[in-house]
Amino acid sequence: TVLYINPTQKVNNDFIERIREIRNPSSLEVPEDFLSEIKRLAFESVAVIALDKDLGLVRNKNAVPEAQELFNHLQHFTKAFYDLGIKPSIYRYIKTPSYRRFENAMDSITQICSKFVDETLQRIEARGGDHQEGRSVLEKLIKIDRRIAIIMAIDMLIAGVDTTSSVMAAVLLCMAKNPEKQEKLRQEILTNIGRTEKFTMENMKNLPYLKACIKESLRTYPLVAGNMRTTGQDLCLSGYQVPKGTNVFLTSNLLLQEDRYFPNAEKFMPERWLRSSNQDDISAKNTNPFIFLPFGFGPRSCVGKRIVDLQLEITLANIVRNFKMEYQYSTENAFKNYFMNTCVIPLKFKFTDLK
Repeated sequence: TVLYINPTQKVNNDFIERIREIRNPSSLEVPEDFLSEIKRLAFESVAVIALDKDLGLVRNKNAVPEAQELFNHLQHFTKAFYDLGIKPSIYRYIKTPSYRRFENAMDSITQICSKFVDETLQRIEARGGDHQEGRSVLEKLIKIDRRIAIIMAIDMLIAGVDTTSSVMAAVLLCMAKNPEKQEKLRQEILTNIGRTEKFTMENMKNLPYLKACIKESLRTYPLVAGNMRTTGQDLCLSGYQVPKGTNVFLTSNLLLQEDRYFPNAEKFMPERWLRSSNQDDISAKNTNPFIFLPFGFGPRSCVGKRIVDLQLEITLANIVRNFKMEYQYSTENAFKNYFMNTCVIPLKFKFTDLK
């Protein structure tokens, strides 16, 4: 993660300027399709790692020619994936329009990613040498196998863009609707990092409330209903025999809104995640750790957890130290499930510059 803190920071600085550019000069509200801007931020943040490249899509000018095309095809892929994988479909027998869109999107994504991987390969060859320390993830993968590098780049983009953008929408909604928590976080950021100082691995170590705010947002608006695993051996669970090889869906995230596990569950309370919290009546420290698994658990847990954590922390910290954020509309039924929970309300945030 050390290698990517500066590129992630640069993308986020572009995002701050983009907010100032698109918000209404009078109301200071951003357009209702602000989720698309968040998706561009997530796309750019993942592309920095997956493709080792600044695509310029967040600042919306001087972008790499294929950047918008790649972004659009990823959106087409996600929608087609839901239509084909979740909804009833006859695509196995007939090439439906959804399947053709899926096929075209996958071919285009592969073609563009292959081009970027080849550019990185040319850069490595021009530089010479086999020393890998400090080199990017993509460069190390290319050294192993070009095909694996392309596949991993595609996987990172497909798995990382919509998931990260949905989580970020949830985080921003929670902070905008809870101004006192937002101010508490702001004071932590300004005290430990400052208004304009760069983020470093050192100065981000002492930000417990930042991490707590993200955790509480994930509890309030979980990305998915739970985790799926295949049993590795015959099991007996609560008197039921479960044979080896059975797909088991753990819907633990449905318990995140229950008071018996999280007292005052309807309230947004980041303090419940602080180790030093004296509020034992709401603390999550005694809750079963397998109830809250936003990144899964064990060898099949999310491989990108550390990178996602970095992206979320820098994005939220950078926003609250630049703006007072408000959301003056209802958040009822804010998310709808399309394989994962996706924000479906207009995100007309009000961003007021801090003095």
